[in-house]
Amino acid sequence: MPDAHSSPASQPSARGVMARAPGETTEIDPAWEAREQRVRVLIVDHLPEELKKLAMDLMDSLRNNAGVAERFDAFCVQAFSKPEWAVPASAVIGELFEDNEDRLAELARVPDLVIELGCGQAAVACTVAARWAARGETHRLSRLAESIIAAQGTMRNAAAVEVMLALAGTLAVSRPSRAEQLFNAALPAAEPEQEEAVADARSWLETGRVVCSASQEVRDLWDIRLRRPRTAWKWETDEERRALAALADQIQPGLPGVERYQRIVPGCWWDVVMSKARLMEQLEKERTLARASQPADSATPLVTTQVEGAEVPESRAASSMRSAWGDDLPPGVNPRASGAARVVLGWAAGVFMMALTALLAPDGVYRLVKDIRSVFNPAPVALTPEQLIENHKRWRAATTQSMAQAQAALAASFQAAKSGSWKDMEGLLSGHQENLPFTSDGYMQLLVWLHLDPPADVETLSRLPRLLLNRVDTQALALWERLVYPGSPNAEHIQRTAREALAEKEKTWDKDNTERLRQIADGKTVTATAE
Repeated sequence: MPDAHSSPASQPSARGVMARAPGETTEIDPAWEAREQRVRVLIVDHLPEELKKLAMDLMDSLRNNAGVAERFDAFCVQAFSKPEWAVPASAVIGELFEDNEDRLAELARVPDLVIELGCGQAAVACTVAARWAARGETHRLSRLAESIIAAQGTMRNAAAVEVMLALAGTLAVSRPSRAEQLFNAALPAAEPEQEEAVADARSWLETGRVVCSASQEVRDLWDIRLRRPRTAWKWETDEERRALAALADQIQPGLPGVERYQRIVPGCWWDVVMSKARLMEQLEKERTLARASQPADSATPLVTTQVEGAEVPESRAASSMRSAWGDDLPPGVNPRASGAARVVLGWAAGVFMMALTALLAPDGVYRLVKDIRSVFNPAPVALTPEQLIENHKRWRAATTQSMAQAQAALAASFQAAKSGSWKDMEGLLSGHQENLPFTSDGYMQLLVWLHLDPPADVETLSRLPRLLLNRVDTQALALWERLVYPGSPNAEHIQRTAREALAEKEKTWDKDNTERLRQIADGKTVTATAE
């Protein structure tokens, strides 16, 4: 880039043309004259008659450094009006601006780049996107990504897919939601020889997911630093400390994508955070083993509470609620509830209950106890398919009502998401708002509520299952199993997400959860339970 303090007389305008003061003549670089001959050949031999004069005018403007923006726009408006013209036009533009990519990046328009990519060419798009990335203009890259996604039906060619994958990797940290969309759009059209590009984009997406719930300011800081791993960062300012705090909240052993963070943060800080994460993981494993080793018919309670002076066992449902909500049960849940409300379930019922109590509002938990007892009744009553479906519908309606009563604080966000479009609600639904960040319980409850009472917007409806899966992982299965039934408004979208997730989760989930995911994908989760 030219020196910011250089005089106008020494500024290269394009292709080595040296512009003097306004109104004066220009000094032509000999290299430009040689290149001009090549451009003329391209124009004469390859451009249609409708574009030749416009191209010549643009070349003259560059030579004289006058009216370049107007001539460039006039050429592009015509050149990119027909796909068959876009290919030779891209070649001419690439040749004209070969040594002045920064100026091309200023002049280029996103719609023209999208048309070029749709025609199987990427010379101009690659040049412009590279300059935008180098200058940190992620807002322009994000707009380009949005336009590509909107026109993804025309992007079924190798050049476009290559750009989409590169752009997904570039936006993965600063604009994770947009990057995920771009990657998912590119993946079906990727060819075997693009395997390396796919792997690189996927790696950066994993890196971006680690801090996807952080503020834009924090994500931008991480984006800059992750791409400059050899710089010795100080980590002393308030902004840097906030970034470290956001990262510490997300780190856990084996979490994909943390390797890049480890390379740039202080080693001692990383060791302390990982030690804490391993300790928490070990404690959770011990709790799980303790629950698993408890016999189903054992009279020995896991937790005891005092009810009217007598010591009685606390139900596994309440115990699992304590695990999900912390030491204090949420408002409305009485630790001295009656024995009917605190029935001791078997271990299998407890596992099922734990998954749902982590997702559903507290008031909805007790409503589920009756259903769960029926599921594990030693002598279940066989129901007709119609009765089974009706059971699921009643459960859905009752749980939705409980959710509405228990989550009044989320009502405004729920109504906005339910009635709005994905374009308007993307920030909220992706966990990028300060009042409902990705890691918050409120954000999780909002996704569950929208699963129970789905929105009308088709794109939002199709994205909700993936958003919930990203947030709660295996815990999503318990809810999905209750919502995949004939006539369910979001069954199709849940099943599609389950099919997509099978290949991803098969290597990281245990066999039981993988099989549950497969059953959901196949729509085989409606079980014969009686109320």
